[in-house]
Amino acid sequence: MKLIYLSGKITDKNRLKFWRNIYIAWKKARELSKRYAVICPHTNGFGFSLDYDRYMSIDKKLISRCDSVYVLPNWETSKGCKMEIAFARKKNIPVKFL
Repeated sequence: MKLIYLSGKITDKNRLKFWRNIYIAWKKARELSKRYAVICPHTNGFGFSLDYDRYMSIDKKLISRCDSVYVLPNWETSKGCKMEIAFARKKNIPVKFL
C-alpha cells in the first residue's frame, strides 16, 4: 500500500476557519485511506505543544518516507504547504493537487 502525506492549510486567525481546515483535512484523509496509508498532520496527535519550526522538521521527516504528497485546495495562502511542496519536489516525491 502506498503511503501519502496530506498537505493542507491548518492555521488561520479566524477560529471557525481554523477548525474548518482541520475538518476538511480529516474528511479527505478518511476518504483517501480507502486506497492509501495516509499521514495527515492536521490529526497527527501532536496538539499545539511544539513551535512552528519543530512541526516543519517533523513534517519533512514524514514526507521523506512517503510515496507522494497530496495537496488540499487553499494551499496558496499557507507558508507550511509551500514549504512541504518545495521539500517534496526537492526529494523527487510526486506532488498531486486535489
